[in-house]
Amino acid sequence: MKLKKSNIEEIAQKLYRDFQGKSFLHIHASQTNFITAVSETIQKNMDEEMKLEESVKKVLEPYEPQFRAGELDYHKMFELTKKQLAKEKGIIL
Repeated sequence: MKLKKSNIEEIAQKLYRDFQGKSFLHIHASQTNFITAVSETIQKNMDEEMKLEESVKKVLEPYEPQFRAGELDYHKMFELTKKQLAKEKGIIL
């Protein structure tokens, strides 16, 4: 999933607000530092996933004739390959 920077920051702000009200959780960082750290983490994860998807596309390139002929389902193969590569690279989707 691709998110705009503003969406990522909104998610980080919501997490901060939600965590503030929890008695079992104490945030030691300032609001600004928390939001920055969470936003950067989300963006890093999204960048990793985009790189992973590029790797999947490269892996599937040799099978393009089978996809066009309808012998293989591109979307199914894409998801299966993505899950496998993520597992091999230790990426949590």
